[in-house]
Amino acid sequence: MPFGHDISLRDKKGKTMDYAYSILMFCFGGAILFYALDIYIFKSVKLIPRRYRHFTFKDEKEYMTQFAKILAIVALAPILSGVVGLFNVMVGGVVLIVGFVVTLVLATKLIKKVM
Repeated sequence: MPFGHDISLRDKKGKTMDYAYSILMFCFGGAILFYALDIYIFKSVKLIPRRYRHFTFKDEKEYMTQFAKILAIVALAPILSGVVGLFNVMVGGVVLIVGFVVTLVLATKLIKKVM
């Protein structure tokens, strides 16, 4: 190292960033939950990006409520993965993938009610 500085990310026990995966999953899940809460409160179609708003809805407010619920369910996958990742990162990755598959199935069932 130049000038004798150690710039590694290791702690005293030699572990490298053990909780980085969990921190990222918590941040990602929290951001999705915040977006879902924002949509649920304001119920405006303008909160969805323009290129995804080409559908016509039976009831715009009901659609936005269901969409917010779907986003909240989707946000649970990375949050649960982050909790499991605190103990084992590989199992946390598996939980993330399985969680997204399960949430996609639930999302299609919920959104069909308002389309």
